Amino acid sequence: MAQALFVACLLLGTALANTKLPDNWTPPTVNECTSPYLASGYHVGPPYTGANADPDIAEGVGSGSVGNTCNFRTGDVQSHMFAIYKNNYLAAASQDLYAGKHLPSANADWSNECEVDQISRSDAASGRNMCSTLCGECVLVNGVSGSAYFVINEIADYDAVGQNGVGINLHLDDDHALEVRDWLGVSKDITFKRMPCPVSGSIYLYIWGNWGTNAVYIVAFNHRLGVKAMLNRGGAGGNQEWVPLVRDWTNRWHWENYGCDTCIDWQSAYGGIDRNSTKGDFQLQLVANDGDSVVCTGLSKNIKAGAIVECVDENGKGQQFSMPTGMNWQACDNTTPVNWAGGGSGSYAGSYGDNNDNGDAAASVVAAFLFVASVAALASAFS
Repeated sequence: MAQALFVACLLLGTALANTKLPDNWTPPTVNECTSPYLASGYHVGPPYTGANADPDIAEGVGSGSVGNTCNFRTGDVQSHMFAIYKNNYLAAASQDLYAGKHLPSANADWSNECEVDQISRSDAASGRNMCSTLCGECVLVNGVSGSAYFVINEIADYDAVGQNGVGINLHLDDDHALEVRDWLGVSKDITFKRMPCPVSGSIYLYIWGNWGTNAVYIVAFNHRLGVKAMLNRGGAGGNQEWVPLVRDWTNRWHWENYGCDTCIDWQSAYGGIDRNSTKGDFQLQLVANDGDSVVCTGLSKNIKAGAIVECVDENGKGQQFSMPTGMNWQACDNTTPVNWAGGGSGSYAGSYGDNNDNGDAAASVVAAFLFVASVAALASAFS
């Protein structure tokens, strides 16, 4: 009976949802707020009416955030992540927000367009149309209870969470959701903006797989800003043309051109990832969502799967995206003090580099289907 009730709530919530984004939607840029939430929207679930039906007003919901779509829980990645990740300030983004573009609802309808062999070279080089755009980015979220930074760790897709995966929705981890909101159900009661992450140290690379130089998967993490593009060239004596890797929807960047059905055809002219370097090494250029870039040098073509490598320049200096200028460090309401990963309020500029404790991270996205409108309607239907 309980399982049937749960499924009925899910189906009803999906039917009632009216949060779909237009086909040409693009996410807010860094430092750009979503539309302000309305006081009348507290604890009011879908279907939304009147001004609250604006799809640019963000939904919030509590969740259990233990998940790994972005591959930050793979291998030993977590130990190199920054404090808000370790302290479980985690969020799952609805599928459009996660992808950075509008996707059809059902996974079967969008999975093909997100395959790496469907991405053109120009899109890969410019960071367009790859379906895990917000992985590893930080968002500054505010609501009736306060504000806090969260890091995007997971997708909340329609097939898994129904209407909670449609539109602009953040599933905030239950450990900290009530620092921003005053309940765990679904309603339009948050505002947020994409912001630099309070990282400590360098960007790192996780070698997710290496099946020979023509099939290498890489995950970038601990980056201050989102990574929109990753490009490759050879090391000493190798081909020096920058050629993009392609990001899949689980945040793995592919160099994959060995002739398989789903390989990236336009990479095939360039051979192995070392590009015929005399030392068997290669370089990667990581481009941030604001256009800043760093180059990671001295990467060996023989690096083993599971290895974690610091991004360093030719002098061995760790590389990190620069702090952007012109940032508004206040929450979107310009009044709510910012909660720094449970460490009290303060400004980013004053706190940067100090948030590097070793709290354990536990993350998984478990959909929360506890919104008042669905339960009330369901109760009425069975009365």
